[in-house]
Order: sequence, then structure tokens, then C-alpha cells
Amino acid sequence: MVLYRIGSALYFATIHVFSLFNDKARLWVQGRKDWYNQLKNCISSIPDYYKRKKVWIHVSSLGEFEQGRPVLEAIKKEYPNICIILTFFSPSGYEVRKSYPLADIVAYLPADSPANAEGFLNLVQPDLAIWVKYDFWYYFLQELRTKNIPTVLIAAVFRKNSVFEKGILRNFYRNHILPCFTRIFVQDKDSARRLAAYYPKDKITIAGDTRYDRVIAVASQYKDLPILPFDGITLVAGSTWSKDESLLSEVYQKIKIPLRIIIAPHEIHEAHLKEIERKFNYKIVRYSQLSAYPESRLILVDNFGLLSTLYRYGQVAYIGNGFGKHIHNLLEASVYGIPTIFGPRHHKAIEAKEHIQLGVSKEVHSAQDIITYLEEIYQNSALRNEIRKKLHGHFAEKKGAVDKIMHEITSYLK
Repeated sequence: MVLYRIGSALYFATIHVFSLFNDKARLWVQGRKDWYNQLKNCISSIPDYYKRKKVWIHVSSLGEFEQGRPVLEAIKKEYPNICIILTFFSPSGYEVRKSYPLADIVAYLPADSPANAEGFLNLVQPDLAIWVKYDFWYYFLQELRTKNIPTVLIAAVFRKNSVFEKGILRNFYRNHILPCFTRIFVQDKDSARRLAAYYPKDKITIAGDTRYDRVIAVASQYKDLPILPFDGITLVAGSTWSKDESLLSEVYQKIKIPLRIIIAPHEIHEAHLKEIERKFNYKIVRYSQLSAYPESRLILVDNFGLLSTLYRYGQVAYIGNGFGKHIHNLLEASVYGIPTIFGPRHHKAIEAKEHIQLGVSKEVHSAQDIITYLEEIYQNSALRNEIRKKLHGHFAEKKGAVDKIMHEITSYLK
């Protein structure tokens, strides 16, 4: 415990130092200033707060929020009088979702310490705590356990090289973190098998991935965008980074089949947009100006919130950051029955491995790999139909994680 306290204190101190010259760290620090009084004021503004059931949902950042969102929405739909307290660790999640309407309170999670954990839980007094995927903070979890507050972990994945199986902190996570959870919902059978080696088997539920439920729901909400039909292949490139955009520029210059590329970059600040325009020799048209150039074969999306709908217009999707840290969400593309391609960094995504094995996704390493695959898709309509059928069957099989979770947590919500 001493090592954890020293390590976490150094970690938070480092963030404060970085806040002097790093915008993200600065938001992290500023967002937690006077957190106790800010939270107290939020609670006091909610009628009958302490007379109502309360669910605290904690996520690390935006990706984990999207993973937990279907459960949050299911709770609010079935129990509209329940108060939802949503906390984020990272500014990149909080800043985007701080006005999320279905949460009664959206806040930063205070830095992990005994005093902060006790103060937070004395104020919030949740009847149920839901943690999404990971982001394990010892003092908060221990305080939940001490107060006998039911605490579940959802969308969990346990891998061969995780902190639970490798490294000097393995026993700490097994003996002091996992026992704080009343039940753990895992995404797949392999995670359940691994977890059962150091956590009670009867407290493990294989629920699946909640993101399948989320993307199915989003895809069913049709939105019409000003994207004209195109007699060729439309490649929708989502959440791209600089390396991805360089590759796509090379693909566009060399490919022989009719190709339209729609790029929705991970970052849309002006400097990055101009960088992309230079790579495409200024032939690319920004989405905000598309009405003036509706037949453009190069479209640069310069606003957020469109990507999940844009995939509907593609015959192939390119998932960004496979040459960086890790690929972004491929499910929001494949739900439309289209194949996905991405770089080699996808080892943390169970769905990427499954989709490659199913033959509906492909790992690429170069511009030529992309060109070869696009030409194959363009020339082989039977292959396109086969991929579409496989994906429709796959999503039908995978949906239902939210129902499984709701079935088991309902007793805490009544």
C-alpha cells in the first residue's frame, strides 16, 4: 500500500508539473479545483437527491464512455427517476461529454487518495457503482468496499500480458483491486477463463461487448448527408492520424480504379486540416464547403459528430491509428456491412482479431496493400455480398450485452 500511495502521489504531482506547459494536463488540474464544493453545489441543485436511487458510473475517457453509454441509457430508460453521476478521469472525455443530458451530474474523478475517496462517496452516496473496462483507483474502490456499496465492472477484458498476470503489481491487482468488485462482466470467454484463475468464478458473467448494442442503435437512426452516389469505391477513413493520411494520399495518386476518399481526422484543428490539404495537393474539399463542390472525390470532414453516419456511404472503411498506438473503433463502420482495413496496431481489440478471422477485415502495411484490397473489392461484387452477409450474422450474434448486464444489476436499482 505504501508503494501505491507513493506511486500515485508522484503520478498526480507529475500531471501538475506538466500542466504548466501542456493543455490537456492543465485541463486535468483546473477541472479538479475545489471539486468538493462544486460537487456539493451540483447535488444541492437536484430535487430530493438523497431520497432517490443513485448510480455512479466511472469511465477513463471518451472510448470507455461509449462502452458504458448503452448501459447508462438503459438504466435511465427503465428507471427515469434514478440519479446518474458520471465521472471521467481524462479531459478528452470530460470536455466532450460534460453536457451529456442523461447524466444528472458529470464531473472529474478527484485524484485518488483516502480523503478524496471518503469525501466523494460521503457526498454522492451511490446505491450502485459501475466502472467501465479498467481505470482502477485503489482508494475509491476500497472505500466502496468499506461502505458495502455494490460495485460492478463491465466490458472488462483480461489478456495474457495484463497487469493481473504480469509484472510486480500482479498480486496487488489480484488481491486488493479485484475483491472490491461485486461482479465482473467480461467481453469474451478467454477473459472469463483467465479471470477465473484469480477471481471467484460464480461472480463472472460473459456479457459480450456493449459497443455492439450501441453501434446497432446508432445505425438504425438514419441521417441523410449531402453525399452524392458514386460509381466506384468510396473509402471512408475514420479517426485518421498523420501516418494514415500520408498513406491515403499515396493511394489516391497511384490507384487505377474510380476512388472517392472521405477523411474524418482524429483532430480537426486548423493546422492539421491544412497539413492534410497539403498532402493532397489542395485538391481535397472540406465538408463544410461540399455544397459548392458536390462531386468532389476527396472530402475532408472538418467537424465532429458525423463519422458514424458517414460510414453508411462507404464500400470500405479505413480505421485510423493502426500505425500509431492502436486502432480506433471499427464496429461503427462494420455495422453497415462493409469491410474494414487498418494498420498492424490492433492487438488490444478483440473485434479486430475476430473480424480478420471472419474474413471481413484486413490488416494492411503499405499503400500498395490498400490499393490491392480496394481493387479486389471493386472487381468482386460476390465478395462484397459475402462480407455483408457475414457481418449481419456476426452483429446479430453479438448483440445483447446490455440486456445481460441489466438483468443482473436490476436488483440494485429497485
